[in-house]
Parts: sequence; C-alpha cells; structure tokens
Amino acid sequence: GYVWQVGILAALSDFHPHLSMVWGSDILTEPDKSFIIKRLVKKVMTTCDHVQCDAEFVKQKIMGDYHQPAEKITVFPWGIDLEQFKKTDKEVARKKLNIEKEKFVIIFNRYLETVYGVKDLLEGYKKFSEGKDDVLLLMLSDGQLKNNVLKFVTENSLDGKVTIIGRVANSELPSFLNASDIYVSPSLSDGASLSLLEAMACGTGLVVTDVPSIKEWVNEENGLMVKKDSPGEITGAMEKYYYDRTLAARHGALNASIASQRANWDLNYLKLKEIYDNLVSA
Repeated sequence: GYVWQVGILAALSDFHPHLSMVWGSDILTEPDKSFIIKRLVKKVMTTCDHVQCDAEFVKQKIMGDYHQPAEKITVFPWGIDLEQFKKTDKEVARKKLNIEKEKFVIIFNRYLETVYGVKDLLEGYKKFSEGKDDVLLLMLSDGQLKNNVLKFVTENSLDGKVTIIGRVANSELPSFLNASDIYVSPSLSDGASLSLLEAMACGTGLVVTDVPSIKEWVNEENGLMVKKDSPGEITGAMEKYYYDRTLAARHGALNASIASQRANWDLNYLKLKEIYDNLVSA
C-alpha cells in the first residue's frame, strides 16, 4: 500500500509473493475519479498474491470492481496499542493540558483535507457554538486546507472557541482524547480509521458520517451518525451530546469496551503474520 502509488511498483517488478495492503481512498474513491488510477489499481489487484483491507465494505468493493475471489482477500483492522490508548481520568488530562474542567470539548484530529469533511465540520460547529461560552473545538490537524481553516476561524470570530494545535506525537494524543467529551470525523470516505479506534479506546462520544466502513464500528448504541455533506446534522449531533452529557459518557464507556475486544493490535497482528506465513510457504 498505497495501492496505485506504491503497490504498482511491486506489480510491475513481478516480484512474488506480493501482498497488497489497501489503505482506503486508494480503492474507495480515487479509482472512480481517474481512468489511469483505475488501470493501475486493476494491475495490482490482478497480479498480487493476496490483499489485506480493514473493512468488509472495502472487500466487497475489490470483489465487485476488480473481480477478485473472496479467498484472496483478508479483512481485519490494524488495531491500536491499548496500553497507550486507554480511558483515564478526564480531570487529570485537562489539568495537564490546561483546559477548564467546565468546558465541553470536541476533538478533531484528521488531516485538513477535503475528504475529511473539514468545511462541514466548521460550518456545523459554528452554528453549534452560537451563544455558548463553554465549548471548545480542538483541532490536532494539519494539511492543505489549514489556511482556509484559519481564515474561517478569524472571519467568524471563533478564536476563543477553536484551538488549532497541529499534529502531535502519538505519545501525547491519549491526553487530548481523554480530555475530550466527543470525537468528530465527518469524513466523506473512510476505512476503519485508526483515529476513530484510538478515540473509542479513550472513551469518547462519537459524531461520525454514515460511510459503510465506519458503520462496521459505530451504530446508534455507541455514537451519533450523520449524513455526508450535512453541517446541519453535525450541529444537531453536537447539540444532543452537549445537552445530555450522560449520553456521551454511556457511549464512551461502550466504545472503550468495543476497542478492547476488537481493536487490539497485539491480537490483530497475528492475523497479518498468518498471511505472511501462508504466502511464504506457498
């Protein structure tokens, strides 16, 4: 992986065994926008010996678009380090980061790129934050849209309600997640996002778009799902959590449990090892 950018080099070299590791957009969206990219992906899919992806929806996409047999594709999420990402005391985390304990904190840590619904997030949060002095959006983000975000924040007088921190080291991320009430990701396309799994492990509420891969992890029992390109629904979901803090706590507790059962990298790694063992022995 990335399938058409790097996987194509392995395909053209005719080296075997070749395991293609799908990341998400390299299968889900980009081939549909470019005939050339689709040809490159097809070359990789038809010549590689096995494919690994992180969601059942992605597997179905590969089978449907590139006519690959089910037995050639293994699905499992990468998983996360549950010793590093786990629920801790919120007040302690906020004290460490100098965040007031009364604040309602929303965290966004995806890249500032169009695919992650940045414009929808900003529009939705702007409406949500009106008349509220106790809300804070933490953006642990960087990317091509950074200047657009800075301009939006300034033009809409959101400086005191939005803090753009930039990317942080993985070792620092658990503190920010544990200091937050909810995690938001209005992505237009996604796989089994590691940032989502990290937030779940730290026990946050969730506001996410109803893309198929995310629906394999989130439903009405553990989060709030919104339609793509829907700032109004993002506003509504934030409002729901804001006025019902116990809902965020209930969802967060369930998310931490789900992550411990399904997102353990130490266990999921064994599935990857099995793929390698089978390819080498074959």
